[in-house]
Amino acid sequence: MGSDSNKNILLQIFENFRASILLLSMILIVWVLTENTVWFSEFMAEREGDYDAITNFSLFEIVFGSAIIVSILDIRAWFKKSDEEE
Repeated sequence: MGSDSNKNILLQIFENFRASILLLSMILIVWVLTENTVWFSEFMAEREGDYDAITNFSLFEIVFGSAIIVSILDIRAWFKKSDEEE
């Protein structure tokens, strides 16, 4: 019984951690879209015609892409878990 209780506590901690990562990624998406849109358009205007450099990836694209990937992985894990429960 004791190990089962510990397993439930660890599962709750993991669920809370996963939910907080998803929430953080959503907050990052909103922040990036609102705060950095003007900066991003100015940045791209300065780099007009320089599309062959790997440095063309800005902080905007890296954060936005990472947040989307984390969100997709978390949603897939959530659906997989709900299928296992049924």
